[in-house]
Amino acid sequence: MIFKYKGLDVNYLVEGEGETLLLLHGYMEDLTMWSRFVGEFKNQYKVVSVDLLGHGESENLGYIHSMEDMADCVLQLLAFLGVNAFKVLGHSMGGYVALSILEKIENNVKGIMLINSTVHADSE
Repeated sequence: MIFKYKGLDVNYLVEGEGETLLLLHGYMEDLTMWSRFVGEFKNQYKVVSVDLLGHGESENLGYIHSMEDMADCVLQLLAFLGVNAFKVLGHSMGGYVALSILEKIENNVKGIMLINSTVHADSE
């Protein structure tokens, strides 16, 4: 499915029903990296996966996308979908986007899991 963010196409999928689980892929990946997991997750959750800006079938906002840019895009997508509270699973760069989301709307994030990511910056 396509969501419009600042005039750009952002690709996303929604599968299943229940509490929302947001899946955020890593750098140079796309939402298809979650394909093997969605089949299981959708039995318990409404699974939202998204191609982050400049990845997969989503368009580029500019030459560089900050974690905050990507978090803002994802938050607008969630608002569009009517999602207020959710759990988030972030892989690598997606983990950094998840942490940026957490900083912006801490009370809406009901759980966070980082895979191959860290709460510490890669560099200063």
